[in-house]
Amino acid sequence: EDGKSSGGLQSSLLKNFSFGGLVGAGGEVDDEIHVISAHSTIREVIKKLKLNQTYIIDRDFIRKKDIYNQTPIKLILPESVEDTLSTSLKFKIKISKQGQINITAQKGKKSIGKITSDKFPVVLSTQFGNFTFNTTSYFKPGKKLNQTIYLCGYDDAAEDISKNIDMYIATKKANLIRLGILESNIQRGKDLLNTIIATYNENGIHTKNLEASQTAHFLNIRIDSITTERSEIENNIESYKKNNNLPNIEAEARI
Repeated sequence: EDGKSSGGLQSSLLKNFSFGGLVGAGGEVDDEIHVISAHSTIREVIKKLKLNQTYIIDRDFIRKKDIYNQTPIKLILPESVEDTLSTSLKFKIKISKQGQINITAQKGKKSIGKITSDKFPVVLSTQFGNFTFNTTSYFKPGKKLNQTIYLCGYDDAAEDISKNIDMYIATKKANLIRLGILESNIQRGKDLLNTIIATYNENGIHTKNLEASQTAHFLNIRIDSITTERSEIENNIESYKKNNNLPNIEAEARI
C-alpha cells in the first residue's frame, strides 16, 4: 500500500508486489526466497538503479527534499570507484543566483576536497578518485541551489537496503512470494521492487539457458564418443573376419 507523506519524509511500506509461477512448491519456494534476497541479487539491483547515490535538496536548515530521479545536478564517476568504495562520502553543492559554483566533499566530518567554478561540468579530485558534476534537464539557471549528494559503494548500499526489504510466502500452500519495502520515496520503492523481480527473472532465464547449453554440450560429447566407439568396434569386427577368413554373411545373403 502506498503511504502518504505529511509534513516531511514519512516512511511508507509497499506491499502489493508479488509474483508466482516462477518458483516451485513447498521447500523450493523457500530456496527461491534465498535467491531473491541474496546479496548478489540486491547488489545488482542497486547497480542498475544507482541507489548507492542519494540526492537531497536543502530548502533550509530543517526542510530537505529527496529528489530521486529529479536531481538538477548529477554525479558522474568511474564504476570501479562504486564497485570498491568502502566508505560513505558527502558532497555539498552550492550555486548562487549569479552562477558561482562551490562544491565540497566530506568523509564523515573530514573535508577531502573542494572546488569553485563558474560553469559545468565541474571535476573534483579527491583521494578516492575524480568526481564529475553536471547539470540535468531539472537544473534552472539563475536560481540559488543548495544540494547534497550522498555516495557509498554498491556493497554497503545493498546491505542497508536489504534491511528494509520484506519478503515472505503469501500462504503456506502457495508458490507465491510477496515483496515489500520500507521506503520514504514511493517511486524509488516501486522501482526497487520491480527491478528485483526483473533481475530474478533475468538470472533465472540465464541459469536455465546455461544449464541447457551445458546439457547439450555433454550430450554432444557423449554422442561423439559413442560414434567413435561404434566405429572402432565395427573396424575390429571387420579385421577379425578378414584375419580368420570368415565369410561376409550380409554379402552372401545379397547373392
